[in-house]
Amino acid sequence: MNRRHIIFTVLSFYALVTTCYSQPIASSDKIPVLDKTKSYPEKALEFIVDLAYVPLETSENVLLGEHCDLRYVSENRIVVADEIHGDVFIFDINGKLFSKFNQKGGKGYVFVSYLAYAEKDKEVFVLDVIRKKIFVFTEEGNLLRSFQTPPENSCNENL
Repeated sequence: MNRRHIIFTVLSFYALVTTCYSQPIASSDKIPVLDKTKSYPEKALEFIVDLAYVPLETSENVLLGEHCDLRYVSENRIVVADEIHGDVFIFDINGKLFSKFNQKGGKGYVFVSYLAYAEKDKEVFVLDVIRKKIFVFTEEGNLLRSFQTPPENSCNENL
């Protein structure tokens, strides 16, 4: 067995060496060289970032807890979801509450694992990995449809 390992190692090394050195380097390929004695012009990098801070509405009906995560932002909507308590908040771009719903429990979801918002269709998709279902709601929180996730879905394997 020891002799086979030695022969295999030698043949592997031979194959590696012949593969690496079988293709000659073309003479036209030049390696870039940086001349340290030469001075080069400075180039300032400018990053253009358009930031806007939007204070979200806070009231008795709108209390964002520690489990709330920002899930979607566009020119018109901001969607925040509380994955533990099940609240889904939809704000307009000025931070004013547009819609809020919670369909946790009963025939709804157990846990907001992931959330996607189709602004064009005005639909909210909630993936619940506990129930292995995807729920589709209107912006107002009315259930449109639900369906099981495929069994080969990676979310189902992580449970």
